[in-house]
Amino acid sequence: MGCATHLAKFPILDLQIQDAAATLLASNQIRDFLNDQTPRDYMPVTVLSQTSTVALPEDGPLLASLTDPASRTGTLHIPLEGAGDNRTGVWECTPGRFARQLKNAELMHIVAGSCTFTPEGGEPHAISAGDTLFFPAHTRGMWEIHQTLRKVFVVFADIPEQ
Repeated sequence: MGCATHLAKFPILDLQIQDAAATLLASNQIRDFLNDQTPRDYMPVTVLSQTSTVALPEDGPLLASLTDPASRTGTLHIPLEGAGDNRTGVWECTPGRFARQLKNAELMHIVAGSCTFTPEGGEPHAISAGDTLFFPAHTRGMWEIHQTLRKVFVVFADIPEQ
């Protein structure tokens, strides 16, 4: 890259500073440093428009459902480069009652619907669209879905037992 290309990154510099910067850029050491700071790999960004209505593949009836008919779920798994073994996506569940099945820590943001989650030994939490939840690993409790619930989630990879 030439000096002018690097200086274009700094449009607020006045002319005197630009002249000094051009002199510095003439040295190989400064030019090599700036070249090393230029991103080389493109990481795609996934944008889900209108997450509350995007089509989800159907998973079928929830096997752990405690209601009849059983709650039905759908999940859109979103591969996320650099996320390691963490899982990300959008999940939906129709009304019903069931125990939390995951032992993993989880972050979720509710985009539609309403429910109550009652942690084992704790007080019920009324949850609705716009709420964000942080579940520590091994959280146990009961879900009561009142209106079809849709969430964006990150399920964190297992942490090896110590």
